[in-house]
Amino acid sequence: MARQRLSAVVMTHPRRREAAEKLALSAPSGLLRVVMDPDPTGTPSVLRTALAAWSAIEDGATHQLVIQDDMVLSESFYDRVRSAIEARPDAALALFALWDSRNGAAVRMAAMAGARWVGAVNEYFPCVAIVLPRRHAEGFAAYGRQRLGGWPDDILMHRYLRDRDVPRYVAVPNLTEHEDRGSISGNAFRGPRRSVCFLPKDAPAEETRALTGLTVLPFFKHGVAQCAVRAPAPARNTGCTWTRASTSKAPAYRSRSSTRPARARPTRT
Repeated sequence: MARQRLSAVVMTHPRRREAAEKLALSAPSGLLRVVMDPDPTGTPSVLRTALAAWSAIEDGATHQLVIQDDMVLSESFYDRVRSAIEARPDAALALFALWDSRNGAAVRMAAMAGARWVGAVNEYFPCVAIVLPRRHAEGFAAYGRQRLGGWPDDILMHRYLRDRDVPRYVAVPNLTEHEDRGSISGNAFRGPRRSVCFLPKDAPAEETRALTGLTVLPFFKHGVAQCAVRAPAPARNTGCTWTRASTSKAPAYRSRSSTRPARARPTRT
């Protein structure tokens, strides 16, 4: 018997209401509700609408799923989400990562290792399709209301989750793809915002296989091959920091016990 109960919304603006309603109709009956920007004539703000979406969690639900209106869902989307919250009830789960992001690079490495989830890295936390446990859905809504007009929602989400030591994972492969319909929040300059790895017909599988503890992430962004390297944080902080270097300057990282490069292996958690 399922121990977790999912509440789900699609967040939108009146200009994209038709797309949001179409996405809601594609979900199992009554599962996905539409949440509208509470101030559609105001300054464009993804965070403002996101806070309304996080606040809309249903009574009795253990988790809140928030999807933006321009996402395409895999055929197994709801099955995988339900399995994932059973396997990781205390975690924040990102269901999408951009192809040129550090989290996208982590997804690539996890896919090669045969994992279904990868630990998120110290960047922003992807928010276009995301699940949070109830207390963090409510907690982030309160946290974000105090920070409207500042940082974007994905950076605030990263900071909120990091500061509370919430486990953070990204789906492998991604459960959603971004359907480019133009941006109403100022992101058009980025060009196509595609998933790093999306399989429309990805079949449900064991959701406990995760890759964590990555220390080096090669990625390609803004036309430059780069490498993010994990290092211990300064004594006054917790966790770790990530530094970035061009691949021509990045050192060769090897395991401590072998002259061969360390091999990534997923674990069941």
